[in-house]
Parts: sequence; C-alpha cells; structure tokens
Amino acid sequence: MANGPSHRSVLQITFEPCTNNMAEYEALLHGMRIAKEMGACRLHCFGDSDLVASQTSGTCDATDPNMIAYRKAVDQIGGHFAGYIVEWVDRRKNEEADALLRLGSKR
Repeated sequence: MANGPSHRSVLQITFEPCTNNMAEYEALLHGMRIAKEMGACRLHCFGDSDLVASQTSGTCDATDPNMIAYRKAVDQIGGHFAGYIVEWVDRRKNEEADALLRLGSKR
C-alpha cells in the first residue's frame, strides 16, 4: 500500500476485564472510526497482537465469542474502505507504539 498521511492516538480502556487482545481490537476499531470520519479510502494499520492481525486477515479463525464479535465489528467498519490491512509489528521493534503505550498507561 502507498504511504500516505498517518494518525496516532492514545486510547484508554476503562472496562474490566480487558485482555491485551481486547485492548488491541478496541484500539483498532477506534482508529478505523477516526479514519472513516477523516474520509480515508485505504488503511494500513499496525498492532502488536499477532492474533488480531491474523484474525482480521483471515489466516486465523476467531473462536472466543468476544473475538468473534470484535472481528465482525472490524469487518463492518472495514467495509467503508476500498481496502484495509492489519499488520503485526513486534513491540520490541516498535518504539513508537511502546511510547504511546506508556503515555496511555499514565493517564
């Protein structure tokens, strides 16, 4: 996908219990909603959950009811774009995401 404008934000999750994968899906959905409001046509999303990246790309099936619901929500919002991809990035190699994580956890 072509490089274009990028957007970064911090989302604080305030419900419990919230697993890492749930938080990753919430962040993805939040970003997709913002991109939709901004009129984006294509998305290239990055996240550190291999499970979420695999489920959204269809290489791994969601079996947990929560993950199934999140996957459906991503597919629904994703339908508003000409295309989207969710790419897994190792957190140890992504200092930017790590900095956002630290910022969000201090709120």
